[in-house]
Amino acid sequence: MNQKPVYGYRSKLKLFEDEKSVFVEGDTFKYGFDKKSGLISRLELLGEDFLSGTNSQIPDIYVSNAIDPREALYAAKYEDEAGCDVISANPYEIHIRTHGMYRNLSGEAFPVRYRITYEIQCDGTIFVIVDNKVYDSCAIRWLCISRGVLNPSFCTYFSHLADQSRIDTTENYTFEALPPDNAQDQNLFGGRLIPWFWLGNDKTGLEISVWDVTHHRYGATQMAGKMMDPLGEVGANISCRRQVSEKPEGILWEIFSLRNLQTPVKEGWEQIDYFALSVTPPKNYSPRFSNLQVYWEGPRRYSDSYKYLSDDEIRELSLMGYDLIIGGVNWRSGEYVPDSKSEARRVISACHRYGMKIIPCVPLMDLNHDTAVFQEHGPEWRIEPVVEYESETALMCPGAAGWRQYWMEQIDRVVEKYDFDGAYLDFWYDKLACRNPQHGCQRRYMRPAFTWLRDMLRHATAKFKAKKTDSIIVGNTDLLPISMICSWLDIRAVGWSQDIRNVDGMTRKAFYSSHRLGCNSLMWTEQGQKVDQKAISLSLLYMSPIIFNRKSSRDEVELTQRYWKVLKAFGVDEAWWYPGFVDGLKVVATDNPDLCVNAHKRDGLLLTLVNLSSDEIHAVVSIADFAELGLRDDIKYLVYEPLSQKFLEGEKHWSCDDLKTINVNIPAHDSQFLYICECTKEPALIFAPDGDNR
Repeated sequence: MNQKPVYGYRSKLKLFEDEKSVFVEGDTFKYGFDKKSGLISRLELLGEDFLSGTNSQIPDIYVSNAIDPREALYAAKYEDEAGCDVISANPYEIHIRTHGMYRNLSGEAFPVRYRITYEIQCDGTIFVIVDNKVYDSCAIRWLCISRGVLNPSFCTYFSHLADQSRIDTTENYTFEALPPDNAQDQNLFGGRLIPWFWLGNDKTGLEISVWDVTHHRYGATQMAGKMMDPLGEVGANISCRRQVSEKPEGILWEIFSLRNLQTPVKEGWEQIDYFALSVTPPKNYSPRFSNLQVYWEGPRRYSDSYKYLSDDEIRELSLMGYDLIIGGVNWRSGEYVPDSKSEARRVISACHRYGMKIIPCVPLMDLNHDTAVFQEHGPEWRIEPVVEYESETALMCPGAAGWRQYWMEQIDRVVEKYDFDGAYLDFWYDKLACRNPQHGCQRRYMRPAFTWLRDMLRHATAKFKAKKTDSIIVGNTDLLPISMICSWLDIRAVGWSQDIRNVDGMTRKAFYSSHRLGCNSLMWTEQGQKVDQKAISLSLLYMSPIIFNRKSSRDEVELTQRYWKVLKAFGVDEAWWYPGFVDGLKVVATDNPDLCVNAHKRDGLLLTLVNLSSDEIHAVVSIADFAELGLRDDIKYLVYEPLSQKFLEGEKHWSCDDLKTINVNIPAHDSQFLYICECTKEPALIFAPDGDNR
């Protein structure tokens, strides 16, 4: 594994070309655009080309007038004279445009021209505009505006949102393992409007977003009294399947603008469709925020009885080891004017004096009913069906242009007037869909608001980091795993709606771990339930520090910090992390599947062993990749357990061969540290659990 952390706020795009292709490259991705067809012929993520071996290009758009499109397929991939031009470029956004004609395998043209515009942004998201225009009267039955076949060896899992034609929310995520290799085609999912889906593995993946299918239509063919569709489910404008019987073999997705619908069109007929393509990870993971100790001050919303932290309380929080306070200012959601400007500034100043950062809670969607702006614009901007929180606030739709502009102006004022160290951006991941006609969300189905939420996050991130490059942007994403949104966050706050202790392992890895998204995470625990050893162990496994608050007991805090102090003493925020739950990154093996081992490499090596079972584990841990971890055959090592402050097997000097057999006993739902360092001839400080990065 050669990928190392890249620090900095925004990556920069590189643009270059050769005789056959135009290339756009970022920190984690590389796109190649074929100059003959104008389609994406290379999609490389952390060195893995998802199109390799498929002979596929993206978007593999096509048109057909046959009942079965495979019998008369006219596709952009058969065009060999398309224009493919860079129309604008800067380090953070590149626009490429291509135009050509649909042809069949013999080179014959269908009377429809296509034009594709790619807006490639620095986090790897590509907004794709597909413009089709007819130049002679004809009949179209099939018009596919997004299609691709991915190499199945890189696709271990798939994830998607529920069909938006059936529900009013965006909360129902599916995450499943792809079926094992077999000799049959298999449908994975399909529906009228699936606004987001992802295909990938533990390290990398590709996601597609569609936020509107107003112009998408479908039909059916009646045969022997049954409604049929040659490609599968009737009306599935968006579908994905494992393709085996046809070539190329792989994981196929298709998005139709017209599906099996006889459509006579005349010269000049035009249809424009949109979708977005994003990648995971959109940026390299950085350990910078992996060991934040966070105190939640709140309140989440305005309270007349709010009492600001005193200087003594802030000093006490600092002495307890907290690095970051979230909240600390009292204002109405959507208004963001402190009820006491002097108190807000005093709290900010005291936090800085005692070495802590402070970020305010800024909801992106909540607007208090008792604000003047709600009285004037609330019905126009709010999400419908209407959602209220305890009758205090209503949720505004990110898709409402007026709300976005107003919210961005509030952010600008907060950044200008107060010396905060970033922001906690709170939004409702399960309410990002709307049908309010007053701001344009009245569509055929509920309109998802992902792209506009992304705009708000980008604006806030840019504003805070322009003032302070070390600003911390935390997003309350909960279980939302969408890369095009999470790419603009430093940290995800996860678990507001579920307790990680009660979630199965696959779901935890999919939605709680932020490593695959290139960012850090913080962990909410269930309100009213004490933080126990299981929660701490899962927190350590996913490198997701627990958020504490006024209701957290000192015992809970001290028990948790007993573990996180070890990570801090080791300097885990400057160490490269090899997650024990990520296939392909495991450098330490165990003989028990219920034992996960994280490895952190810095000056030495820190292993975190986590028992995921309800039984005690007796297991053998084995270093599997000495070279990657910097361990050498000609050096002897010590193995130290920082919590018990004891050497494993006395003060044994371990060789690399010895490190292939480390016997451990881990109680149920518990964890253990092992610190491996070089055995020096001179006396040396091995480990200082109460130290700070020593």
